[in-house]
Amino acid sequence: MENKVDKIEEIVQAATSKLKSMEEIAVFLNDKYDDIQKDVAAVKESGKTVSKELGKLPKIVNDDAMQLNKLLRENKRLSEMLTDVRCRSLRDNLVFSGILESNGENTEAVLKGFIQSELEIETDISFEDVRRLGTKGGDRPRAILAKFTSSKQRDVIRRAGPKLRGKHYGINEHLPKEVMETRRKLMPAFRDAKRRNQNARFINDKLLVNGRRVRVEDVQSDSSNREEDMETNTRRSPRQNGNGGFRQNGSRGFRQNGIGGSRQNGSSGSRPNESSDSREERPRRP
Repeated sequence: MENKVDKIEEIVQAATSKLKSMEEIAVFLNDKYDDIQKDVAAVKESGKTVSKELGKLPKIVNDDAMQLNKLLRENKRLSEMLTDVRCRSLRDNLVFSGILESNGENTEAVLKGFIQSELEIETDISFEDVRRLGTKGGDRPRAILAKFTSSKQRDVIRRAGPKLRGKHYGINEHLPKEVMETRRKLMPAFRDAKRRNQNARFINDKLLVNGRRVRVEDVQSDSSNREEDMETNTRRSPRQNGNGGFRQNGSRGFRQNGIGGSRQNGSSGSRPNESSDSREERPRRP
């Protein structure tokens, strides 16, 4: 009897010990759960903060883009102002090309003689500076840069330019390098407008056609469109065979043979070098 009681006590003690361990585990898990809940709450709060900051991002990007566009417009405006100032500083200049050059020449006297003989202007023209451009040497004479003391005198010489048509001389404005490059890109539109008898003129680096400004981007876009049209037309053109001829689709077309003759499809066609009159009638099979 006592042994049974001892066993029961041992079982109760073991159960009590296990229950105590389970209570400790439960307390531990409860503490962990509380910590996890706190971490989740912190993550949610951080997510709200991130979402709030991300919500501000489009406005920040938009503001930066607007500021960048403003700076680009201002830079373009200042660049145009600088180009205009440089062109104004060269407004009284003209560049003469094709005038013969000799050693030890008085370039100003040479230019005055050219103005009198070729432009037929007897009025005395005065200059602030006259000189040859570039380094001496080569087969062609160097151009002459002349700075006039008066814009009116410069305009008189400029208007006399058509008298040089058909000759190897030339009179051009003295323009900055970047303006010349822009004009070169706009020249196809200028020539096209002239062919259409439209009013086209350059003002510094700007091309005006019937009062509307034509930009370099417009010319490049038109050129790209023309190239695409040409490529499309090329794809749609008839296919050329190896002998240089074209083969037409359809049952009634002609196909060029290797010796340059033609053979018509169908039963009523004839072979090259054989006329219908010279063919002998072949006997029919019974």
